[in-house]
This record gives sequence, C-alpha cells and structure tokens, in this order.
Amino acid sequence: MRLASSKAATVQRSINLAISHRGIAALEAIDPAAAQRFLQDAIPMHGRMIHKLSGELDSQLYDRDGQVREKDGYSVST
Repeated sequence: MRLASSKAATVQRSINLAISHRGIAALEAIDPAAAQRFLQDAIPMHGRMIHKLSGELDSQLYDRDGQVREKDGYSVST
C-alpha cells in the first residue's frame, strides 16, 4: 500500500491488480505468509468488463450462475 504522506492527496493514483488462481498458488509456494496477507485485501472477481471500440461496455461473468469459483482470481487496489 502506498503511504498517504508520499504524495499530495490530489496527485495520488490507485493501482488495480488482478491475480489468477495459478498466480496465488505460485505465491503460496514461495511465501505462504505473503499469500495470506495478499488475500486479506483481495476481492473475488465474478467476471470481466469488455470495453468495445464504440464505447459500449459488456459484462461477462466467469460462471453462468454468477458464482465465484476458486480458479477465477482476485482483485486488489492500492
């Protein structure tokens, strides 16, 4: 996480990070504690947003029923 004191509040930017189940498994293999810290702030991703050239948005769920599956991945914002 970025320190609030590192830049003026009006200049700060957020960073969105997506990580797959495979990425989490790799992190757990290297440093299980780091993987757990990461997952504390992670949000399960239900799908993705497609941005068409026309400007139209199309939401595509990873699961037909909208359920979060273990292999779908997670998102974290800093």
